[in-house]
This record gives sequence, C-alpha cells and structure tokens, in this order.
Amino acid sequence: ARRQRAVLMEGGVFERARQWLKKVGDELEYTFVGRREDMWTPDRRPADQRVYDRSKSVLSWGERPDRVASTEDAARLLATVREKNTAADLPGQAPSPRSAESQNTDVEPETSSRPLPAYSRIYESTCDSSEDFSKRLEVVADWADVPKSESERILTGMELAEMCFDKYGKYHDIGIICKPIRIMGNEVRLLAVNFYVQELGGFGFRMTEEQYIAKLESIGATLTALDQAWYVKKFLREPRRSRRGHPSAPREAFAVSLGLNESPTFKYIPRALIDEIFGKV
Repeated sequence: ARRQRAVLMEGGVFERARQWLKKVGDELEYTFVGRREDMWTPDRRPADQRVYDRSKSVLSWGERPDRVASTEDAARLLATVREKNTAADLPGQAPSPRSAESQNTDVEPETSSRPLPAYSRIYESTCDSSEDFSKRLEVVADWADVPKSESERILTGMELAEMCFDKYGKYHDIGIICKPIRIMGNEVRLLAVNFYVQELGGFGFRMTEEQYIAKLESIGATLTALDQAWYVKKFLREPRRSRRGHPSAPREAFAVSLGLNESPTFKYIPRALIDEIFGKV
C-alpha cells in the first residue's frame, strides 16, 4: 500500500510538472508568435465555426465532377466586370464597345456586348506604315497564347479553389499582391498571385469556408478585370515543378508565386486601371 501511494504521489508530481511546462510553453509561444498573429491575422471565424466540418463543405475535395463554377456564377462575374471596368482606350486601337455605342447607334448587339476589356483588343487597330505593321506583328505575337473563348478569360472563386486543389491537392490560401519597386530609376509595380502553405481546414487557418471562397472570388474578379485570368489558369494546369529554386508546392516559409508581370499581355494593362484597383503609390 505504501508503494502504491508513493507511485501515485510521484505520478501526480510528474503530471503537475508536465502541466506547468505546457502552460509555460503556451505563454512563450503566445508572447513571440501568437500575439503577432492576433495582430496581423485575427481570427474572424464565428465562435461556433472554429472547428472545420468537412461534411458541410460545398467544395469537391476531388470527389465530385461538378466542381467547376456554375454558368450562373460566370455570368454574374461577367456582369460585374462589364459594370466596373473603366479601362481607357489606348491610342491607335479600335474603339471600345462602350464608346462604339455612343458614336454609332447602328452597332450590332453582339459587338456592343463584348465583355473583353478595351485594351485586350489593341491588335484590331489598323496599320498604315511599315513601322506600324511591325508593331502590330509584335502585338499579335504577344496575344497569340491568349484564348479566344470567353469562359477561359474569366475566373470565379470556386473555379480558382478547385484548380488549386487539382494542382496541389489542398485548398491553399491565395493572395494577390502589388509591390512598387525601382529599376534603373524607373518605378515598376510588381503584381503576383501567391499560393501560401496555409490551407482550408488546417491548423492555424483563420477563415471559414465561406470567407475563403469570398476572398478567392475577389481575387478572381481582379484577375478577370486585368484580363489575366487565362494566365493564372494556364499556370494551374501546368505540371508542378520547381521555379527559381523554390519548392514546387507551397511549404513552410515558402510560397509559390506567379508574377503577373511575366505575362506577355501585362504591358497592355492601363496604369490607370492598376491604380484604381490597388491604389496609387
């Protein structure tokens, strides 16, 4: 009996020591990590949704064939882009659908309702001189890989989430960044789509599924307004491979970054449109 009591007392001491060490570790973690996370990435989930329930998910998790955005979602996004796109006409290009309607009342309905941004049709301009013709050839080469299908040039939040899962096997957190830098005295704005290691339903991911899809919906609308949705889709359909020495998939301290400046059509995006979306520097 004495031996049993001694064992129980010893076990109680060790248990209290373990609890104390755990408490100290939690306090240290919050001091050096948790406080910063609470400041920069606060938990916006409702208290009753902080445990992710995959059974209630509207995402496919690779199990359903109907995982691409519906036609209604695509139509809604197109209507939003038509309404909010304020890209100015570029010199020497064909008039935009909006300006064509104001100048000619006999314009054909299918022409006046084209949703593509005005700057994406610069290659339709007429060329008279040989210099203009060489410039036109350069423009046509830049737009050679751009799909003509309207559906390939729009991107909804659900479609972006499912394409991310198809490539990486997880619903990673995604963000679009705009960073101004100076190169040879000239100011350049770098735009990139980043795929982070945090994932939906994973530890430390502080968004509900609804908030996650809403965030991706905003990113998809931005890419569609910039006419770069096709470029992101092309990247997500490519096989996984290491780029610039970085991992082929998001990892701790490493995000997979797709630079939109590398798109062949990025230089045709009006600066005014970028300033309107991301703000002036």
